[in-house]
Amino acid sequence: MAKDKPGVVFVPWYATGLRANRLEPALARIAAVALRYGATQYAVYRSREDRYRFLQASHFPSKLAWERYWYGPE
Repeated sequence: MAKDKPGVVFVPWYATGLRANRLEPALARIAAVALRYGATQYAVYRSREDRYRFLQASHFPSKLAWERYWYGPE
């Protein structure tokens, strides 16, 4: 994603052991924080084939906005 162009960031997550049911609500909470850092949309998907696999998608206006979110205190 270029610094001055909007883009979508995809972050794959994988829960180990029996942690998937706890990871799902945690990802939903932290993904919503992206809106405070300038994201226009976000989503968290859980795979139907592998219930331990998740995908977080966030739409950011710039790479800088993404980096502020990713490296933020939350």
